[in-house]
Amino acid sequence: MKTQCPHCKAKFNTSEKSIGKQTKCPKCSQPFVIQSLIENPIQHQVKSTENFREVDDSSFFSGAQTLQRPIPKKLSKYFYMGFWITLRCCALASFFYFNYLAGQRGELAKRLNYQIYFWLIVTGILVVCTLSVRYMLYYKMWAAIQDNYARITPTKAICFLFIPFFNVYWAALVLVSFAEDYNKFIERYSIKAKQLSNRLFWAHASFFLLFYMYILFSPVFLRGRFPDTALAFAVIVFIQIFFGIWFLFVYPVVYLLVANKICDSVNTLAELASVEGSMVGNSTR
Repeated sequence: MKTQCPHCKAKFNTSEKSIGKQTKCPKCSQPFVIQSLIENPIQHQVKSTENFREVDDSSFFSGAQTLQRPIPKKLSKYFYMGFWITLRCCALASFFYFNYLAGQRGELAKRLNYQIYFWLIVTGILVVCTLSVRYMLYYKMWAAIQDNYARITPTKAICFLFIPFFNVYWAALVLVSFAEDYNKFIERYSIKAKQLSNRLFWAHASFFLLFYMYILFSPVFLRGRFPDTALAFAVIVFIQIFFGIWFLFVYPVVYLLVANKICDSVNTLAELASVEGSMVGNSTR
């Protein structure tokens, strides 16, 4: 039996049991589904055979095993968006209350000593939970497009976030690269889905980098490095207000927009995969 690559029109020999499987063309390296080639015998004698190559069936089976399109699971917006914002608000409230207790003086500070440590631990736990929800989203989104063409694996996307200093660059790369790879993924499989906006993901990456700038230029860092003048005080107050507004209001909005796009894109792939699976099941009955 013969089949033909729809991209470069090269023809190959294969067996009937490989029909319907996805493979990679040995000539142009583009993925395609193996289908039986039906030609007119008269036209076949006239056509040139320079594109015809003999290929071992094993190449088709190996390609069919490694190029299978992943079937992702749907992502819950209530968890990755609603639960995340709830944890973040609780973490901020706990942090502000901890700072209130830590600012007490005299005998009251001694009596509140254990409460200060308690709320410090609570704040740390809530921050870890907030980061865990976001890292789970990163893992799920990369797992949805793993077909040997994605540049980052889900495990790599998460593990590199724990490398000090390098994780600043990696956190931005994980998001921006996903938008690019997702758009290539839907084009590669001819999926009718909306492409992700690279600008939105670049904006999220930029806001994430601003967090580290806030740590670098925080009043604690600036204190003692500038002369004790009105100008230095004004600079410190401006930085505090600017990054405070950004951290409390702007960054959560940008994250929720990105998380909403990620959930919609992955859920679209999951819905299309389930529809195609049901159609295949009905056709085999």
